[in-house]
Amino acid sequence: MKYLLIIALLSIFLIAACTNNGPVSGSVVADVKQGCNDNNKCTSDFEDVNGQCNYKSMPNCCGNKVCEAGEGCNSATQSTSCSQDCEVCPADVTITATGCEGDCIAAADESLRVSGDSTLVFEVENAGEESIKLTPKFSCTRGAGEVKLSYYGLSENGFFEDSTDEIELSGKSKVNYKVSLTGKPNTSLNLDCNVYMNSGSKLFLGFAFLKLEA
Repeated sequence: MKYLLIIALLSIFLIAACTNNGPVSGSVVADVKQGCNDNNKCTSDFEDVNGQCNYKSMPNCCGNKVCEAGEGCNSATQSTSCSQDCEVCPADVTITATGCEGDCIAAADESLRVSGDSTLVFEVENAGEESIKLTPKFSCTRGAGEVKLSYYGLSENGFFEDSTDEIELSGKSKVNYKVSLTGKPNTSLNLDCNVYMNSGSKLFLGFAFLKLEA
C-alpha cells in the first residue's frame, strides 16, 4: 500500500512538471511574434532560441538601403524605380524655340521673322527627376561675334512665364521662357540666337534663327 502511494505521488509530480514546461499557448506565441515585428517589409523577423528578436535584410526589396540591379535611374525613361535606395535621375534640361507672338512669324524654315514688337517663346523642360535652379541668358551672334539687338533698333527683356528672372525647375516639368523684343528693326538681316540656362555646374543651350525684317 505504501509503495502504491509513493508511485501515485511520483505520477502526480511528473504530470505537473510536464504541464509547466509544455508548449506555450497560441496567444503567447502571437504576442512574441508581434513583439519582433519591425514593420519593415524588407526584413525577415524571427525570434531565436534565446528569445531574442532578429531581423534579416531581404535582397531585391525596395527599402533595404541597398541600390540593387533594376532599381536605379533608367537612362531611357529618365526614371528611378526605387528612390528610397538609389539616387534619382539627374536634371536633364532641353530648350526649344516653340514660336513667337506679336509682329513675328514662325516660318516654315524654323526661323522667327521679326518686324516689330514681338515675344519669342522657348520651352524649357527638365526630363530628369532632380530639381535644378536655372539662370537664363539670351544672346545673338552675326558671323563670329556677339551683337547687341539695340544696334538694330530693338531692346530685349528675358523672363520666365511667372515674370521671374530665375527659376527652380522641378523634375519631370516644363516652363516657358520668353524674350520680349521692343521696337522696329532698322536693318534686314539674319542672326543666330541662343538661350543659355546656367545651373552653376552645368550649362544648357537652346537655339533660334532670327530674321529681322525692316
